[in-house]
Amino acid sequence: MKKISAIFAAAAALCMFSSNAFAGDTTELLDKGEVDIAPTIGFANITKHNTGWESDIALSYGVADFMTIGTSFNVSNAVEFAGTYFSFSFDTLFTPLDTEHFDIDFDIAFTMMTAGGGLGYNLTPMLEFNYDTDNDMSLFGAYMRLAFPMYSGGVWVDPDDPDPEDPDPDDDGVRTDFAFEITLGLYYMIMPGHQIILEGGPIIGNMAKKLGPRSTDGFVSIGYNIMAWDDFEITSEVRIDIPEGGDDVSAAIMVGAIIYLPMM
Repeated sequence: MKKISAIFAAAAALCMFSSNAFAGDTTELLDKGEVDIAPTIGFANITKHNTGWESDIALSYGVADFMTIGTSFNVSNAVEFAGTYFSFSFDTLFTPLDTEHFDIDFDIAFTMMTAGGGLGYNLTPMLEFNYDTDNDMSLFGAYMRLAFPMYSGGVWVDPDDPDPEDPDPDDDGVRTDFAFEITLGLYYMIMPGHQIILEGGPIIGNMAKKLGPRSTDGFVSIGYNIMAWDDFEITSEVRIDIPEGGDDVSAAIMVGAIIYLPMM
């Protein structure tokens, strides 16, 4: 049977625990010259004994009206995967189509992570189609997000117990696999400065079966964001992960903030 390294577990955990979990807010560009800082803390598997946590701080900058760049640092402890690991991400978001009611956003994020003495990566391109009833997102909107995370991991194959589903049973070392995520979301401003977000969708992991059997999981989440002041937003989210095969569902929570700094 092939054995998966800790760094793959970290990559998978980051893919499932961070990239789509804890979205926290709708996808929005910053104005040119605007800067924001977004610290968050989250807890996963809170309904189980092996609760994991993550803490993240992100910095974003509006390069132009159609482009925002960002970077973030993350510390996580996914107990059932790889213990504590660290990650550093670079992110670029731009809007190739921006109309009064319909937008297309494209985002690409590159993440480096370390766990168990190894180094891995996660490259995630994402495409989002969204419709807003008004241009300033002040009432109601719907969106569909398509993400394609690609992640690396080290594999050691036991020659005496090979995996019959392994496409490369003689290939030890680092392998790359990918996932596919579909997220459907709605947001509604229940009153000025108070936004509710509903999301859900499937996550198909290990599509090439290079790093384990293919898996299909799902999730649903609800977020509640409050614009406390003109330059300070509070974000929160509760998420339910639904694994395949009848495994127990798990819950996660997140709280965070977005601090908007004066334009540079």
